[in-house]
Amino acid sequence: MLQSVGMEAVFNLEVSTVYQLAFDDIAVKTAMLKHFAHQEVYRFVFNYRADYEGADALVLAAQNEIFILTGRMVEFDFIENKSLLLPVESEAETEDETMDFGML
Repeated sequence: MLQSVGMEAVFNLEVSTVYQLAFDDIAVKTAMLKHFAHQEVYRFVFNYRADYEGADALVLAAQNEIFILTGRMVEFDFIENKSLLLPVESEAETEDETMDFGML
């Protein structure tokens, strides 16, 4: 099942394989390219073999060709440009840290 995602999904994919789709019928390719004319990106689960473990995949068009990118989606923790407020420690009474050499 295809799920429409934004272009930022391409940046979150750790790409392992790129497939370029080949079409026998030029009319099918033209129809697909019209569908991807507005830079749509679709996500789906890709299985190269009939097994249970699928890879994340994106299908997109670029330069009059249609590509499938497979790999693993990576979640990034974005850092914000905020300053953290550190708690101010009150200075407790400090002992006199001078060394008394007579105590040695």
